[in-house]
Amino acid sequence: MIELDEPDESNAEAEPENAGEINAENQGNWIQNEGYQLRDRTTLRLPARYQGDLLLAEIEKLLSYREAIQSEEAANWKKAMNEEYKSLTQNYAWELMEAPKNSTIIDCKWTYKLKRDANGNIQWYKARLVARGFRQQAGIDYQETHSPVVRFDSIRAVLPVASYMKIRQFDVKTAFLYGDIEETIYMQQPEGYEDKTGRICRLRRSLYELKQSSRCWNKCFTEFLQRFNLKATQADSCIFISQNQKQKLILAIYIDDGLIVAQDQISINKLLSELEAKFEITHHNTNMFLGIHIERETDGSIFLHQEAYAKRVLQRFKMEEANPVAIPADPHQKLCPAQAGDESDVTTAPYREAVGSLMYLSVETRYHICRSSGQPTLGKTPNNPLESCKTNTKIFKRNNQPRTQV
Repeated sequence: MIELDEPDESNAEAEPENAGEINAENQGNWIQNEGYQLRDRTTLRLPARYQGDLLLAEIEKLLSYREAIQSEEAANWKKAMNEEYKSLTQNYAWELMEAPKNSTIIDCKWTYKLKRDANGNIQWYKARLVARGFRQQAGIDYQETHSPVVRFDSIRAVLPVASYMKIRQFDVKTAFLYGDIEETIYMQQPEGYEDKTGRICRLRRSLYELKQSSRCWNKCFTEFLQRFNLKATQADSCIFISQNQKQKLILAIYIDDGLIVAQDQISINKLLSELEAKFEITHHNTNMFLGIHIERETDGSIFLHQEAYAKRVLQRFKMEEANPVAIPADPHQKLCPAQAGDESDVTTAPYREAVGSLMYLSVETRYHICRSSGQPTLGKTPNNPLESCKTNTKIFKRNNQPRTQV
């Protein structure tokens, strides 16, 4: 997609004579079209105010291949790209061929993520090749696109069962590469890895960001589990339960992140061995799933919390030094939008963003703040809030450590 900027008539005289020409230097950034300047979305960044709205682990992103290879961490990014490219070739993600006449050829790009743990330490450098699926044509390049993911309500239902059973977490690497695509799709060779022959890639596997990729992967994984008598439940198609009455086993999957719950470790290890034989996976003790910290006590009790998320939100709204409050909201305080004459008391703080972050926190782990973060208190005054309303967002400070037992 391309965004439109209205031409600035006030600066028309200051523009150079060749401002409307397109050359190799500016073609990637600006396109002139009937008085409008069209910006290439691949060069745009999200405003800084949105960077705090991450629901999962803190992730830093680079913009382009050129930015990665020119950065101070170029060696690490190059290593990550080599690993990704090796994985693509080993899985026969495409075959090189001459471009057919009158064929639609989509392009691709590298994306980069620096993933950190809850303490801010770098875990790994991740480079991923993604196809620009927004250029696919419906009915030609893809048909169905829907793919389910496990609901967090279902995870909360599984964890109490896991409190008296064994639990293990796993992650499938390059999961989408295991899905086969039925349509014929042509793609340009990856930047930095061209063979200079002018050939293109005919895709055999479902790359990330293709419209049908997640559906292809989900179909592949579901068919694999059915071989081991694991059947999806009617309540949630991403919760699989063993049909063997002598051996209780539950598996939950969110795209490529999964949980296995069983009565004994032997059953878990057996299923993990089967997964490792089919897919490339990593598995470890369950400590964080979908951005939620999971802590298990020696007696088997399981607690959930989002301390890291609450701390990031505190930093975003510059409330690290704020005094915490004892209760979610003042029962005697009535909040209302600013009226005429209250302009001097209207807060300029990003109030709606703070309320939204609180509501997410209340839905996931801090249920006791649901009322104070929604109607009829904080959520009632999203526009033109008074300075007194901002005080109620201090419940962030109170909720960066408490845990919820499942």
